[in-house]
Amino acid sequence: MSTANQGLTLRGAQQADARELAGLSLEAFGEFDPDAERRGAALMSRKGVVTSVAEWDGRLAGFAALSQQGRRAWLDAIAVTLRCRGRGAGRALLERVVQQARERGATSLGLATADSNVAALALFLDQGFRMTERKARYYPRGQDAVFLTKTL
Repeated sequence: MSTANQGLTLRGAQQADARELAGLSLEAFGEFDPDAERRGAALMSRKGVVTSVAEWDGRLAGFAALSQQGRRAWLDAIAVTLRCRGRGAGRALLERVVQQARERGATSLGLATADSNVAALALFLDQGFRMTERKARYYPRGQDAVFLTKTL
C-alpha cells in the first residue's frame, strides 16, 4: 500500500459491522434513497454478496458490495465516510472489488451511480469503466443514473 494509504486496511465485512455499514449507507445514499439505511444493512446478508470494509486507523472508512450472476459482476454499492474521502479508500475498495470479480471468473463489472456524483464518476472513469447508459429518474428520490461497465 502506498504511503498515501498508510493507516488504511481492507478486510471482509463481518456481522458486527452491520450497524456501521447501515449508518454509512444513510450518510452516502440518503439523498438518493429514503430507505438507504435499511438497504445498506440488508446488503451484507443478501445471498452471494461479498462485502469489503475499509478501515482507517481502526475506524470504518468505507465499504463496497459485490454480487455476480454468471460471468457478469455488479458493484451493488461503494461508499466512503466524509472524513475519509479523498484519501484513497474508495480507490482501494474499487481495486479490491475488481480483483474479487476477476477471481470469481467474471468477465465484466457493472455499476450505476448518480450522474450528479462527479467524484464517483471521475474515479470509475479513471479506473477504466465506460459509460453505457443513462436512465432518467432512476433513484427513488428522482435523480438520474449513469450505468458503467469495465471489461475484466
